Amino acid sequence: MSGSANSAFVVGGAGIMNVLHLSGPIKDPPQTLFADRSARYVGGTGYGKAVALTHLGLDVVFHATVGPDQAGAEIREALAAKDLVFLDEQIDHPTEVHTNLMFPDGERLSIYHSSPFSGSPTRTEEIGAAARQADITALNIVPSALSLLPSLRRSSATIWVDLHNYNGTDAYHMPFIDVADAVFFSSEALPEFRPFMEQLIAQGKRFAVCTHGAGGATGLTAGGDWHVMPAIPVKTVLDTNGAGDSFFAGFLYAYLREAPFPVCLAYGAAAGATAIEAEGPVSPDLSPGCLSAMIETLEVTI
Repeated sequence: MSGSANSAFVVGGAGIMNVLHLSGPIKDPPQTLFADRSARYVGGTGYGKAVALTHLGLDVVFHATVGPDQAGAEIREALAAKDLVFLDEQIDHPTEVHTNLMFPDGERLSIYHSSPFSGSPTRTEEIGAAARQADITALNIVPSALSLLPSLRRSSATIWVDLHNYNGTDAYHMPFIDVADAVFFSSEALPEFRPFMEQLIAQGKRFAVCTHGAGGATGLTAGGDWHVMPAIPVKTVLDTNGAGDSFFAGFLYAYLREAPFPVCLAYGAAAGATAIEAEGPVSPDLSPGCLSAMIETLEVTI
């Protein structure tokens, strides 16, 4: 693969994550629970993708809505220290804050502290320019992005959409699917995922990727070729938050270097593996060299 720099525009998804790792399940109340450990950090699906992509050497522009509160100040401070351009959409609304309850079996319960901002961004000219100039626009399914979809499509940007745990029928996701050139999603809410992937390809998508957590990932190309990538074993599962976003970034990194599709899946799996061995959305060790070393241990031809 070539080593030339590429660019990405990431749309939406920054917040504060309060993470509680529990030793057992929640039972019927009343109940008192004690966390084995806890953490607080800046995260969110867009933040995770944007930061992971900077680790991999891409030029990144990131747009997100941030409120005039302490959480917003934390996000701005964190992004100011990153090697990217942040289009700070200041809103009169609480910044997104989550509390994620993490269970020993890998399940997660996310609690939003307030409803997400659903207004329209105002930095439309800068957003349009960023989309036109980027090799790939990574579009996250945040409500504030809905009003941007027509202009993003008119910009002729190449749009990759992350649907997360789409169930195959939720109408909210349809506008995002319609504008997508490629689609990523999880099988968590759609165990029979292959028919949906075939439907995406029939609609003209370039490819579809479904991640399965510890079960790896499945990809389908426009040519009808199926590919299965096992998850890469790790020594310690520390924090699974952000693993899907790092997978997305690793895949994108390899794709922009014209790697074969199975290799893109392998880079995605490797990046995802680095995320779950670290506390926070992105491993500080994530780098092209780190991923290349991990890929060398796999039976994948680069």
